[in-house]
Amino acid sequence: MEANPSAESLLSLMTWAMWGLVGLCALFYFASSYLFEILAQKHDEPRWMAWVPIANGLLMMRLVGWEKWFWLALGGYALGLGGMLLPGALKIVGMIAIFPLALGMLALGLAYFPVLATKRGLGVGVGLWVVVPQFVPPFVEASVPGAGGWVALAASLAAGVAFLKIVFHDGRPKHGPHPLGYVLTLLGVAAAGLALQALPSYLSGLLEQEDFRTALAQLGAQLETTPLAGWSGLSSMPDAADAAIEEVVTDASTRRDPTRVEIPDHCPEGTRERNAPQGKGRAWWCELPVDGRWVRHGPSRTWHDNGYLESEGVYDHGRRNGTWIRYWRSGGRRVQAQFRDDVQHGWMYRWDVYGKLESTVRYADGEVVAGL
Repeated sequence: MEANPSAESLLSLMTWAMWGLVGLCALFYFASSYLFEILAQKHDEPRWMAWVPIANGLLMMRLVGWEKWFWLALGGYALGLGGMLLPGALKIVGMIAIFPLALGMLALGLAYFPVLATKRGLGVGVGLWVVVPQFVPPFVEASVPGAGGWVALAASLAAGVAFLKIVFHDGRPKHGPHPLGYVLTLLGVAAAGLALQALPSYLSGLLEQEDFRTALAQLGAQLETTPLAGWSGLSSMPDAADAAIEEVVTDASTRRDPTRVEIPDHCPEGTRERNAPQGKGRAWWCELPVDGRWVRHGPSRTWHDNGYLESEGVYDHGRRNGTWIRYWRSGGRRVQAQFRDDVQHGWMYRWDVYGKLESTVRYADGEVVAGL
């Protein structure tokens, strides 16, 4: 099957977006870890701890004298997660254990930066500037729709400036980033790169799923309201993606569904095209002159009044031959049957309105010979 240019463009865009996300995550990891490494230098703690997961959590707690809370939380989470792996009612024990621990860690998180600011010789207000702005955007968005994005951006900048004040108020760092930081960052990007190699085929599979396409459409609608949408092109992303998604779905269904049959879309040589109203919809067919009269010959289609295809198939000198398909008003296939000389001959499939195959019946010269 030939590649689909717009589908490839969409998959390429999504792949590059994922690479961009990987880059942002790597940058955030490197910058935040180095800032905590600077704090580790100034408090005579091992610098490497800032770069290693779990160890960096221990370092953060050491900086404010909460080391015992770290071990308590770590042990509690281990027990809670272990309990959730247990069968039956014992799983509830794990859920009950994790819930209060999560609330406790949230409380510690809210208090962490004000306490860190005081440990660093600054006022509590500086630490609150790291925490409080993050709670403002939801309230602004509820009051002024569309403004929450700008406020979130401003809040993040305010929190970042306050944290830099906590880190650098007593001077510059003694050392540059620990070599381990470069190694772990590069390893993380390399691992992400290996995972992203399989991303195009994975995304192609996701685009075939209705739930994912619905979520993508909702995301696109949300992106249209972001403060960056105007100059970044995000506001046009849903419209640009619709056609590509439809083509991906069509190609995938043709490739993976053995019952899928493509009906020609042009009239054979020597015939003429006809268009006419039919009920509340319309019809299109091809005609051939035979013995002084016009008979249908070639592809034929009808449409519902809502614009969706109603039926399609091929005539051979006025008789149905090959595959004929009827569609639901919502667009999905309803019945697909094979004909020979205007008589059913071959397999007939029926689907419900949700696209689930309901029955499979085989005909021979108009008689049922097999069925599932």
